[in-house]
Amino acid sequence: KEVNSFWDYSVNYQAAKHNKFQVLQQIPNSPLAGLTHAYHFDAALYAQFLRRFSEQLGVKRIEGKITAVELTPNGDIESVILGTGQTVKADFFIDCSGFAALLIEKALKVGFDSYQHWLPCDSAYAVPCEKTPAITPYTRSIAHDAGWQWRIPLQHRTGNGLVYCSRYISDNAAKQLLLNNLDGKPLAEPKKINFTTGRRIKQWHKNCVAIGLSSGFLEPLESTSLHLVQSAIIRLSKLFPHQGIAQANVDEFNRQSQLEFEQIRDFIILHYHLNQREDAQENGFWHQCRTMVLPESLQQKIALFRATGTVFRHQDELFTEAAWIQVMLGQGIRPRDFNPLAATIQPQALSEFLLNMRTIIDNTVTKLPTHDQYLAHLSTHKA
Repeated sequence: KEVNSFWDYSVNYQAAKHNKFQVLQQIPNSPLAGLTHAYHFDAALYAQFLRRFSEQLGVKRIEGKITAVELTPNGDIESVILGTGQTVKADFFIDCSGFAALLIEKALKVGFDSYQHWLPCDSAYAVPCEKTPAITPYTRSIAHDAGWQWRIPLQHRTGNGLVYCSRYISDNAAKQLLLNNLDGKPLAEPKKINFTTGRRIKQWHKNCVAIGLSSGFLEPLESTSLHLVQSAIIRLSKLFPHQGIAQANVDEFNRQSQLEFEQIRDFIILHYHLNQREDAQENGFWHQCRTMVLPESLQQKIALFRATGTVFRHQDELFTEAAWIQVMLGQGIRPRDFNPLAATIQPQALSEFLLNMRTIIDNTVTKLPTHDQYLAHLSTHKA
């Protein structure tokens, strides 16, 4: 008896496999969901847009490099001093100074909770290259001996990067490894990025909130940095101080931020821990990832899925049940049991249902345009 692949019933997988795409919320004449998609956009242009939008609403922008931070006697931030000599005072500060964390860490010294024992990668090189003739509708994450490589096809170029652990490969070797695995000619010199995975122990302290890289970093495997910025902005807007800073608001902001970081952390750890690389050396990078002691929260999730194929998630958790299932099945976990409700469906009825589902998905993918055709249509439509 033929046993079909789990991925035969994923319209997203089948469309990606055949380089097909269009905006499709739902498969026509069926209850099945359509294609899940996201956009890549120019972050610099987006930042300029947000600046213009904010200034039109009355935001005053003062440009300058922070050279010193002055504190009040009770430890609040009183002002920042710029390289021009200008002093900027405020009641409330948002630290968006990136990895430098000039306010939340260098001035307020809140401390850092490192995740490097679970997420040991600490370095990356990034470089664009010439685009490929056919633009695939998906990003690839490609494993290497001491980390992984991203490949992001864009309309005018391909974005590439190598994320790695400096304990297992030198910077020069990592740079060369990336250059040797490009689809086209590099368009710039590879840019080096250093980072430490983890989070600030307090992301709101005194009269300062850290948002973005100043609050912590969870490496780019699931591209969660922009999500964390947006969720922190929404969280702050809901808990924004009014007549003074209420400690209850501070505590709730920090509680939610910690939970969100840890949930995303666990999902990223999952990718590394479940690796089955047969070439992994006993003291090598992938062996370390496979044998490390996991956070208790992740241990429970894996044990539950391994036992019964069940995934439970918190209401506001970023990654869906389908995302957890895809990684755990894709990385080789086969549940030992299943929910008994599934046994209420007669085998013949189940076979017919699965066959119909597979036929609907195959027919839908066949009719989809290629990704290049869709992009060409989109450009023509915009023009």
